[in-house]
Amino acid sequence: MTPTQTSAPQTELTHLIIYANAICNAHCLMCDVGRESDIGIARPLVGAPRYMSLALLEKLLDDPLVTERTPRCNVYFVMTEPLLTPHLPEMLRAAKERGHAVFLTTNGLLLEKRAAEIAPYIDNIQISLDGPEAVHDAIRGPGFFRAALKGLQAIRALRPDVELVINTTIFNRTAPTLTELASILDDLGVRIDMFKVQGLDYVSGPMQARHNACYPKIEQSASTEGDVLDFDAIDFDDLARQLSELRDWKPRNIDSIGFKPPFTSADELRSYYTENGDKHESWHTCLTPFVAMAVNTAGECFFHIRCFNGYQLGNASTQPLAAIFHGHKANDFRRQLTESDFCFPACTRCCGVNPVDRV
Repeated sequence: MTPTQTSAPQTELTHLIIYANAICNAHCLMCDVGRESDIGIARPLVGAPRYMSLALLEKLLDDPLVTERTPRCNVYFVMTEPLLTPHLPEMLRAAKERGHAVFLTTNGLLLEKRAAEIAPYIDNIQISLDGPEAVHDAIRGPGFFRAALKGLQAIRALRPDVELVINTTIFNRTAPTLTELASILDDLGVRIDMFKVQGLDYVSGPMQARHNACYPKIEQSASTEGDVLDFDAIDFDDLARQLSELRDWKPRNIDSIGFKPPFTSADELRSYYTENGDKHESWHTCLTPFVAMAVNTAGECFFHIRCFNGYQLGNASTQPLAAIFHGHKANDFRRQLTESDFCFPACTRCCGVNPVDRV
């Protein structure tokens, strides 16, 4: 699908997103969960059970909407910090033994400790790193950086074939150190499939107000504020220089560099990092609600972890997935999204509209 999409694509569940738990061991400055709020991606955690039960996961995996797919789904364990879940290996195994591709996203703090338990059952692991040690630990907490490095070394030793991705989010605190972090990772001597630099996902106050005025039945909340949205603190010329260096770089141990979205100039960066959050001329098409569904520990279903977390589609504990994914609330959301040219006012700075350029 292209940004000029004019009609709704086929609706088919290909991405099942699992909230393994409702807790986190980090306090990331750019994350709604880390700031212990009840906005944005933290909303589905409020009042939810601490962990998703294995029984609920197996119910999801054995639902006809999932089992009748060929090939099977991509199953993502992404929320909130999966490695805190005691029975995570059993959950991963349940997905893998049913033939699904299994993805895991982690902050890496517990990865070395749990690597042997999870390694047999994952196809892709993404580890979040925000900068060199001082920068990363100031954002997430003391000791996180070194733990993550030990974890990625452990998982690579156990699984030479797993796809290993390092993701860093670009905002004012991380922007000055992208190339430095890339060099640190390359010097580890561990093969990394992709080092991905990702634009900050956010919903500003003006974006929230504009969206809710137009779509009051699909209400969205603003992201965590603080200095994270201090875009005046970003040196866009220097950031553009670093991104250009990464594009031309020939690392020894990093197979590819991913740019999400594919920033190419300081002006493009300036137009992205604005509180107003206007649509980009090219990156403004999200098809996620046509292919994905996220399920929290209570069985409550949403389109994605960042996708209108007050808009609950149904509950998988009591309903078949087809009744939820193809239900009235889901279809009405898709209809309005299509009429909005596949990008609501609150969607313009979300990962769903941002393509990846992998070089």
